[in-house]
Amino acid sequence: MLTEKLNRLCTERDLPYLDLRVYQGYTPVYQYLRGDDGCAFLQIYSMSKIVTVVSAMMLVEQGRLSLADPVDKFLPEFAHTIYCLDGEVLANPNRMTVWNLLTMTSGLSYDVDTEQIHAVTKELGQGALLRDYAKAFAKTPLSFPSGAAFQYSLSHDLLAAVVEVVSGMSFAEFAEKFVFEPLEMESSTFYNTEEGIFPMLVCDDDCNVTPAPFHNYLLLSDAYISGGAGMNTRLCDYAKLIKALANGGAAENGVRILREETVNAIREPLLSHDFVKADFNWQGDDYGYGLGVRVREVDTDWGLRRGKFGWDGAAGSFWLVDPERKVSIVMGMNTLSWEKKYLGIHMEITEMIYRELFN
Repeated sequence: MLTEKLNRLCTERDLPYLDLRVYQGYTPVYQYLRGDDGCAFLQIYSMSKIVTVVSAMMLVEQGRLSLADPVDKFLPEFAHTIYCLDGEVLANPNRMTVWNLLTMTSGLSYDVDTEQIHAVTKELGQGALLRDYAKAFAKTPLSFPSGAAFQYSLSHDLLAAVVEVVSGMSFAEFAEKFVFEPLEMESSTFYNTEEGIFPMLVCDDDCNVTPAPFHNYLLLSDAYISGGAGMNTRLCDYAKLIKALANGGAAENGVRILREETVNAIREPLLSHDFVKADFNWQGDDYGYGLGVRVREVDTDWGLRRGKFGWDGAAGSFWLVDPERKVSIVMGMNTLSWEKKYLGIHMEITEMIYRELFN
């Protein structure tokens, strides 16, 4: 039935590409592949975020970073942030922390069309770096005082800038040296490139899928490294990281990227659904938010338990980790828009996987 559903999904929406991979432990238990003979090179947008979370938590394990650290400890321009309330500009009463960045409670937004960002681009052009734009983020009024609410935002881009300061290297270099190379993720990168990217698609309001020009508007310059949306990878490569998270931080090749207690900290439901629902309702109302991930709050009757965690990407991709069963799921669709994929299709596919493979 799962294969039939995926066939119908591809046929009805004329999807030229879909890759779904399911693992238990390190063993592949199911794959569906349409539209590519091998493993396509994809722009995965927000599926990038887990690499940034893992990178930051590596530094936490090493004692070089704390979740309680104020952002201005590393980026002094954040010492005096402001926010807007009813049109009035006020001083942020709370120091923005690393915890706020990980949990999307910083007060930042995803608005990249601001005068502060445009000023950096105008001054420095396509050579403007992440740290240059971080200064623009600091000058931009926040949506609310840090910690007061949840808002999906550029928080993980800023977190990548913190990783740069602590590590003394660019975030792309850090991810390559400490995540990609140890996990043998040979085709994963945060360096901006369009070379070899699988043709992007877009789904319109009538669910018609058509080709779309490659353009990630969240890459603010050619030199900008986006910890929240800038990773390019192949799904077979990306799965190595997700499998490691499903196995307590230990990869198939024997490398440990995080301690098991750190993985458990990432998936702790720190923010309830009631707290995040105004800005986040993907995959239903049974999810809260942990350290950069969606975390399931209740059990299902078909086997998905509380504590399952994962996230999505704007082009229809998603990943899921079930730590109790050591199940991991990764999917690439390469199709922008089409809100229903987050609000129904991903969960429908997950339920079918569990009913057919794990019950």
